[in-house]
Amino acid sequence: MKATEFILSNLEKFVMNFPKTRVRYEYDILAKIHFVEVVPNEVYHLDDNYIRWESNLFDEFIDLFPEENICFISDDSTVGIELANSVFYGKEYTSISTKQDSIKINPVHVNLLDSILDKVSQISFSTNTSLKQPMDSSFPGDNQPICITDDYPLAA
Repeated sequence: MKATEFILSNLEKFVMNFPKTRVRYEYDILAKIHFVEVVPNEVYHLDDNYIRWESNLFDEFIDLFPEENICFISDDSTVGIELANSVFYGKEYTSISTKQDSIKINPVHVNLLDSILDKVSQISFSTNTSLKQPMDSSFPGDNQPICITDDYPLAA
């Protein structure tokens, strides 16, 4: 049995035992990590039965597939599932708007970030010895100029 088959089989059983949950699975081939996202957060963070289930599955997974990694997350985690390979719904699961439902990452965000980085890279920084004469450079729309002085020691 492959790691993916093992995980998917266990996730099918999971939603039967935890009918108010939804789980999404993704394998990140570059990081070589199997991600399992469990919602709602109350189950992920507070349900003792879930915590025991996760611990047991983690231990079994590592015993069977020591060369692979598995990571359990919820939708409030700093890392997330970008494109789920599989989704399982418990029969009592009700969707509530979550971070994953309301925020979609698309190229517009990437272009905006690139634009901001371009603006920052165009700002020329100079050293002023007086706070009375701030630099001319500032972020667009910002009324406060950026001022760097010699009053503070520089970090190594």
